[in-house]
Amino acid sequence: MAGGQTAVTHDATARFTQGRQAGRARRLKLVGLALIAVVLAVLACWAVWWSPLLDVRRVEVVGAHHVSVTEIRASAAVPMGRPLARLDTARIADRVTSIARVADVAVDRRWPHTVRIVVEERTPAVAVAGTGGFVLVDGTGFAFDTVATRPAGVPLVVGGDAATLGADRVDAVVETLAAVPPAIRAKVTEVAAPSAEMVTLTLRDGVQIMWGSAQDGDRKAVVLTALMRTRARLYDVSVPDAPVTDG
Repeated sequence: MAGGQTAVTHDATARFTQGRQAGRARRLKLVGLALIAVVLAVLACWAVWWSPLLDVRRVEVVGAHHVSVTEIRASAAVPMGRPLARLDTARIADRVTSIARVADVAVDRRWPHTVRIVVEERTPAVAVAGTGGFVLVDGTGFAFDTVATRPAGVPLVVGGDAATLGADRVDAVVETLAAVPPAIRAKVTEVAAPSAEMVTLTLRDGVQIMWGSAQDGDRKAVVLTALMRTRARLYDVSVPDAPVTDG
């Protein structure tokens, strides 16, 4: 009987010892796995933020037509060889938008080694005579370039030049053109604005549209579209509720 109890006790002790050893082994394994995970995380962090494994080696420019790619890259001043993760893309974009002809820009990372710069250039809404050529003005009223030849399809503001036309008159012209129906706007060759309240459009065939001020643009556009179903030489929608045609 005593021998049997001793054997049971011995087996229980052995199982307890084995259990402790197994528990210790599991803990050591978990500690080891945790250490491996930490080391891998540190290595990944180093690879992304500090190593040359994911650095800048190429700058790609998209959307440039009138602004040279060389000028955009020079303005962007992307630090070659710097890890992509550490680039300040907002500052790069700010530098590119300092180019007058650039309206908007987006900068993003293309892993593993490319910085992509997407530019949106300003589109001329009108041209104004100026020293050495024509000043191009976009749809916001911003004068962004001077060219020797007026671009095809860009209306000319007559009755003044860049030095004498006030910002209010130019803004009225730009706002008027934005409200004119696209099919009609495509035919506009000249715009006269003796004042911001007296905008007149001239079409390719000599037809004139007296628009008046830039106010009530949507209403004037609807009335003008209806009026032009009848052929005339002059359409006056300056007072949209009392339009007039002549000729």
